[in-house]
Amino acid sequence: MNSIVGYITWQYSVGIPALFNAWFNIHWFLFRMFSIPTLLGNFFSPLYRIKETRRRGFDIQDFFEVIAVNSLMRIVGMVVRTVFVFIGVMAQVVGFVIGGLFVVLVLFAPILAPLAFLFGFVYAIS
Repeated sequence: MNSIVGYITWQYSVGIPALFNAWFNIHWFLFRMFSIPTLLGNFFSPLYRIKETRRRGFDIQDFFEVIAVNSLMRIVGMVVRTVFVFIGVMAQVVGFVIGGLFVVLVLFAPILAPLAFLFGFVYAIS
């Protein structure tokens, strides 16, 4: 009986705060891994800083080539950054939902574990 009380005391005094700390660390990791603020901060920058520079002198073809290549690289950069921001936000949402379900499971574990054992025992007998 002492071990059951010790487990329940540990679960709600040490285990739950540790679980919330781990959950926070997962969100911190995902936020830093996808670096959403950085991606949004340079959203309109060219992809990999690929850009064309103009040559000296006036050449109308060169002028429009530079505009076309630079605009295309900015559009490609925006698309790639949008995909990564979307994936990062979805990873945060999935981490939040799974973490929330796990917190609920851990909160009710002292009740669910004996019930699962009891239902398994009754199922095995019948």
